[in-house]
Amino acid sequence: MSSVSRRFAVPAVALLGLVLGSCAPAESGPAVAPAGDVLPLTLENIYRAAGGAGRAVLSPDGEWIAVSGRTDAGAGIYLQRADGSERAFWVAGGGQAWSPDGGRLAYTAGGALHIVTVGSAEPLTVADGPAGVRSPAWSPDGSTLAFYAA
Repeated sequence: MSSVSRRFAVPAVALLGLVLGSCAPAESGPAVAPAGDVLPLTLENIYRAAGGAGRAVLSPDGEWIAVSGRTDAGAGIYLQRADGSERAFWVAGGGQAWSPDGGRLAYTAGGALHIVTVGSAEPLTVADGPAGVRSPAWSPDGSTLAFYAA
């Protein structure tokens, strides 16, 4: 296996492990939870529109995976090391994008754009006001953050 293939194989396996390892066995019951209920993180719920894991984004250095989802811990972004350790709820929000250095994450929540540093749960609000803020994207050097607003 080439070094490039090996470099991407480990994070890909870790991401698959995150999805499979975080998923509890399927429970019998309705396909959609009643309004306001939180669904367990199962393979069945991942592929339903009603909940489960959403967008998974690997950090540029391959150390972290940020997954938006909904579990008993809450709806938002979960942070996990690519090796499968240190999995925990991080911040409420979604639409996450890693900074080029992998030290920060831009995300949207409550109609605003936020940045949070790895190791912190205290976000910095960088845009609050434009309607429909979404799709943050970092410049290659990490000095600028672009986003779309309706």
